[in-house]
Amino acid sequence: MAGEGSYAEANIWLGVQSSEPLSLALDSVVPESTLTISWQAPLRYGCLTILSYTLALNGVDHITLIDPSL
Repeated sequence: MAGEGSYAEANIWLGVQSSEPLSLALDSVVPESTLTISWQAPLRYGCLTILSYTLALNGVDHITLIDPSL
């Protein structure tokens, strides 16, 4: 506890997370250069706009901005 004053409470609503993309497929690979994947939109978008997807390789997240409208 630090400082003085009355107790205050704040609620922050973060919304519902969207579900995972469907039909994830590896379309092509150019070694050490390019990875092309495709997927279908998730069944549930939640209440927030999808701004990016996170790709993970060997437990390491690689965040890339992907236009979800494509």
